[in-house]
Amino acid sequence: MSKNVACMAFNKDNTKIALGVNKEVWIFTNGSSDEPLTTLSRSKWVKAHVLAAHDLEVSGVDWCPISDKIITCSHDRNAFVWTKKTTGEWVQGLVILRITRAALAAKWSPKGNKFAVTSGAKRVPICRFEKTDDWWIPEMISKHKSSVVAVDWHPNNTVIATGSTDFRCRVISAYLSRVDGDDSDHAPFEDGDFGTVLAEFECKGWVMDVAFSPAGDKLTFVGHDSSITIVDCGSLDQHTKKTNVLPFSAILFIDETNIIAGGYNFVPYKVSAADGVPVLGDSIDKGKTEKKAAKTQSDSQKAMSMFVNQDKLGTKSAVASLVSKHQAAITCMRNCGTHFATAGEDGRVVFWPL
Repeated sequence: MSKNVACMAFNKDNTKIALGVNKEVWIFTNGSSDEPLTTLSRSKWVKAHVLAAHDLEVSGVDWCPISDKIITCSHDRNAFVWTKKTTGEWVQGLVILRITRAALAAKWSPKGNKFAVTSGAKRVPICRFEKTDDWWIPEMISKHKSSVVAVDWHPNNTVIATGSTDFRCRVISAYLSRVDGDDSDHAPFEDGDFGTVLAEFECKGWVMDVAFSPAGDKLTFVGHDSSITIVDCGSLDQHTKKTNVLPFSAILFIDETNIIAGGYNFVPYKVSAADGVPVLGDSIDKGKTEKKAAKTQSDSQKAMSMFVNQDKLGTKSAVASLVSKHQAAITCMRNCGTHFATAGEDGRVVFWPL
């Protein structure tokens, strides 16, 4: 794939993947319904559907963890909830966002009964379904001073964490009485009405991505200052580690003590969170195989590769080749069972075993 993959999502049983590619969402499915996508060769990936309703780049996509619905959002300030009909056709449902700038990311709640959309308008709509009008309407969170670029839900279904370019990571109540009913459990955070900032953490750069651990005991976020931060959700203790690599743009909890981070170094890194303090480990990408690395080129081929790579990377210094599997920045990471997947600006989706 030669186009930039800005975002991706798996369905609940990890047999399908949705990719945000320019203005469209491409849905790939496996060749066998009872075989996970990660176990199949590339030749068995089938491009089954193309969702084309946005006017500008698709910036966020997420597959509902409960039902077979997909939320997409775009720089065109719109979002759609896609539902697959019995005929096999995907039909979009109307979402009212009420934002004046680009939508940047979207995430379903763990129970699949609402979703959050971040935006360049400093606002985060928390959308619920209005059955009488057959559309999704927002309750607005307006606690940010700049664009909100990342969001994640706590497992309790009532709290979100946001990452913003105002150098802050915030934990905010997203409790909706019409959706959550009496289930107002904010643990381990204090209770608060909708839109209440329950905790706020400082970063020395833009907060590029945020993630809660599977049990919800830890929160992590990465900054454009090449930092990784881990927060204990109970005590709210914050531990920040400044790394010696280029900034990370995506972060993913594998379990309570292991994190994967990827970004402008083109490779995913291991991060340990065992003691609540982030420790940057080795790169998971071992590069190309020895057979490929040992492949010889003629002088003319080397010269051509040098200028092609220089043009692609936009650098003044010529680069003969990159040994990493990704040839550009990693934009998104997702857990898909026995593997995790990374997508990048080079148009590649790479599966890595856990």
